[in-house]
Amino acid sequence: YTATQFMTEFYAPIFAGMSSESAEEREEEAADLVANYPEEVAKTMKVLGQTFCSEYALNQQEVKAGVPGILIGRYPGDSYAGGNPWQLLTAVFAKTFYQGASVLLESNGFLKEEDKLAWFSLLNLPETASLREQVQAAINAGDSVMYRLYSHVKNDGGHIAEQIDRNTGVQKSAND
Repeated sequence: YTATQFMTEFYAPIFAGMSSESAEEREEEAADLVANYPEEVAKTMKVLGQTFCSEYALNQQEVKAGVPGILIGRYPGDSYAGGNPWQLLTAVFAKTFYQGASVLLESNGFLKEEDKLAWFSLLNLPETASLREQVQAAINAGDSVMYRLYSHVKNDGGHIAEQIDRNTGVQKSAND
């Protein structure tokens, strides 16, 4: 994908209905995305996960080493400052898994079959997974992403830079 294709195909349809003006309203609307568009969110997350796993050597190395999680960048093919994973976006990726778990609990499971199948595919669950297993899988996925992120920032005295080098795993770019 080019950045334009990616943004048009995956992000634009989801954000098209967002019309808020304040940061608080935008945060509220963003929190509702998983509840209102579960299939689209799950499919987008799956594409992002697959794309950034193949795009970043660091993700590939850590998968081979058995380190759970994934680091996420701005968009596929990004070249700004080397096109690296971004800490904030990685944390938002994890948060979206947690939001999925919350929606599952609040709604007693996804009501539409296509929503359920999209999340089962994202979480690599069998179609027979119980609600408890679905929720736990979403929480575990979020935790694994946060673990991967933490493993790259834990030794920097509590400081978090803008990006993590896609090859070395060292924080770089704008510092806090």
